[in-house]
Amino acid sequence: MGEPPAKPVTRTYRDARQMTRVLRWLLIGLAIISAMVAATKLSQYRVLHAVIGQDAGALASFSPMTRLLFASAGPVELAQAIDLCVAVPLFVIWLHRMQANSFALGILGLRYTPAWAVGWYFVPIANLWMPYRVMQEIWCANRNPPGWQYDPAPRALIFWWLLWLASVVYIRISFNDGTVQDVLLTEMSDAKSEGVRAAFRAASAIASLMLVTLLHQLQERATSQRLAHVFE
Repeated sequence: MGEPPAKPVTRTYRDARQMTRVLRWLLIGLAIISAMVAATKLSQYRVLHAVIGQDAGALASFSPMTRLLFASAGPVELAQAIDLCVAVPLFVIWLHRMQANSFALGILGLRYTPAWAVGWYFVPIANLWMPYRVMQEIWCANRNPPGWQYDPAPRALIFWWLLWLASVVYIRISFNDGTVQDVLLTEMSDAKSEGVRAAFRAASAIASLMLVTLLHQLQERATSQRLAHVFE
């Protein structure tokens, strides 16, 4: 952490309890829906594999659940997209609030302003590691306000960040010779890669749920300690 401290700015503490509660429910929903997307993509992969292999026996042997998952791919993916469209902006607002509250608590030496706590997610290349460093600062600052610079972040925070990166990576293998089999091969490859990404997204949502819950608890504890010192 070699960045200089951010310029001190007077900020008002704003309770994030309600926002945290809503965000937690959205993350729970995202984890469940993403797991369902992963299951539908697995079903698509299996069906397409049987079609390409012209395996009539395999097609006939698929269970009703597999057929249901295959047919429900569209609605489930739409539900995931809607959840993401709400959860992502709310997470951004929540992150801004958490860092703004860290400043409001008078924690010294903070390096990232609330605006940059969010902004680093949108800076190419730097967004591969800077958001992690921001979250590391928020975590440590609220867990140990007086000496947060010397407080190591938990390894679980790195695990959360790696899961997040894995959930946004997309690899597509295309077969472009124009034949029906090439189209099916491309769709099968897409189903596999999207299924893996959905599984990582489900795991990332669970990790984010734990992070949001624990970080909010740390900030509430830091707030209580700050108030106790004020009224001593």
